[in-house]
Amino acid sequence: MNEETNELDQIREALKTANGESASNRHKVKELEQQVQALSETAERVTAKYRQVQIDAQLERNGITNTKITKLLDLDQIELDDEGNVTGLDEQIESVKTEFPELFETKRSAPKVDAADKPAIKRQLTSAERLLGAN
Repeated sequence: MNEETNELDQIREALKTANGESASNRHKVKELEQQVQALSETAERVTAKYRQVQIDAQLERNGITNTKITKLLDLDQIELDDEGNVTGLDEQIESVKTEFPELFETKRSAPKVDAADKPAIKRQLTSAERLLGAN
């Protein structure tokens, strides 16, 4: 009976230790899951900002400076590849060009007038200059 009690106490002690370790591991797992969630949210925000910067840069490289165009793009169709390059933007631009061609019309500037063939305007002489010139 003494051996059974002793063995039972050992089992209880081992069970207590296992329960303590299990609780500790569950707590660690919960902390790690929270860290993963926070890092995932941060990565999504950074990726979204990076994607927008890349979109703006590519639009500018294509000579498109109208900010209204960015609002018309379907950003869900524009993705970043493994190298960080924008994919799907060209298709979106073409779609917006066909739907809103007036946003892409180039503005024609008025021709500049060249006055190189006009003679220089003769300056009026001051009275002192006229007196000196008369001598």
